[in-house]
Amino acid sequence: MKQKLGEKYLNLTKDIKTNLNEKNGTKAVNTYVNPALTLSLGIVKWTTTDLENVQTKMRMLLTIFRF
Repeated sequence: MKQKLGEKYLNLTKDIKTNLNEKNGTKAVNTYVNPALTLSLGIVKWTTTDLENVQTKMRMLLTIFRF
């Protein structure tokens, strides 16, 4: 379940970042993508390393899209 949620989080980010400029892309990530992972925090037990792995992949994506 953790893997599916992480992949969904990253795929939503890819979809948003490819179509929007920097300012609107950041707003869209904060509005639509972050709640997808945040809502699962109370249901699925995430370890610190799991969250760090997702965060590292997210940073790599943002670097690729130059944000």
